[in-house]
Amino acid sequence: MVLSERGAIFTSFGAGIPKKGLNRDAAYFYLNEMLEPQAAGKIGELTSYPPSTTNAEMPDEIRRPLRSRRSRSTFNFVDYG
Repeated sequence: MVLSERGAIFTSFGAGIPKKGLNRDAAYFYLNEMLEPQAAGKIGELTSYPPSTTNAEMPDEIRRPLRSRRSRSTFNFVDYG
C-alpha cells in the first residue's frame, strides 16, 4: 500500500438490509458470507481496507501495512458535522 505524503482521506463503507427488502433470508445469508474469514480477508485485500473481522484470512504481507500505526496516522478524518 502506498500513501501520499499528504496522507489519505479516511472513508468507511457498510452493508445492510433495506427495511422493505423482499428477500431477507438471502440478505442475511449474503451478509453472513461477507463475514466469513476467507471472504472478509479477500474484501480487505481487494479494497486495501483493514478487514472487518479479527479472524480474516489474508497474507501477512497484505495485513501488516493495513494495520500499521504509520498508515493509520496518515489518515485525514473528514468532519462532516
